[in-house]
Amino acid sequence: MLVFYAKRPGWGHPAHLPLFIVGMPRSGTSLVEQILASHTQIHGGGELPMMLKLTAGLKSDTDIPVSSHAQRIASMKKQEVSLLSERYIDELQSLSKTATHISDKLPGNYFRLGIIFLLFPNATIIHCQRGAMDTCWSCYQQNFESGLRFTNDLENLGHAYRGYQRLMQHWHSIKPGRILDIKYESLLQDPELEARRLLEHCNLDWQPDVLQFHQQQRPVSTASLWQVRQPLYQSSVGKWGAYQRHLQPLKVLLGV
Repeated sequence: MLVFYAKRPGWGHPAHLPLFIVGMPRSGTSLVEQILASHTQIHGGGELPMMLKLTAGLKSDTDIPVSSHAQRIASMKKQEVSLLSERYIDELQSLSKTATHISDKLPGNYFRLGIIFLLFPNATIIHCQRGAMDTCWSCYQQNFESGLRFTNDLENLGHAYRGYQRLMQHWHSIKPGRILDIKYESLLQDPELEARRLLEHCNLDWQPDVLQFHQQQRPVSTASLWQVRQPLYQSSVGKWGAYQRHLQPLKVLLGV
């Protein structure tokens, strides 16, 4: 994998505009975006579908037979990478003409980090983490509008979480220092310290207004709509414990 990127220096779009916020659903991605979007130089784009559509269309956009997205990405030429990255940047810029960073907080983009690193070598990437059981329990009790059917079964949810962990460990080893991990529990405990880490990772100056994120009136269309309008609270930490006797299959898979 290291060789793959080493053979493609200077590929993709050089812009620093894209800001990807990734992680499992219910891991704090909406909260992190709300904090960042309270900075005057960041526009919160929400859960943008562009990367999902881009990768979904890759296999159908070629005359070369391929068996996987990985094989398709490996076959891409520099010009094609440039065209795809320019298309994405154009769509981002349509959201804001003045922001230096525009966030894309579709959590499942952690699946697409391979092509993200290729298309946007200077993108900012933030990985939201939360306690495994709290994350999975929150997913299980949430009735998502579409997709994410794995969250309806405790065993499927456990396997999905373990796969997510392995994938993020892989990208940390391939691209050390490129991904900032933000822990939900640490953010609740010391919001200013974690907010400063976020802005430092974005190469932006500190603005204390980011701590007043709950006063932001920007549109939020995720299941966390209510939470991001409130000051930080601790009651969601360890909440799964009250239901643990019903969560045995999940506990076994996560080694709790």
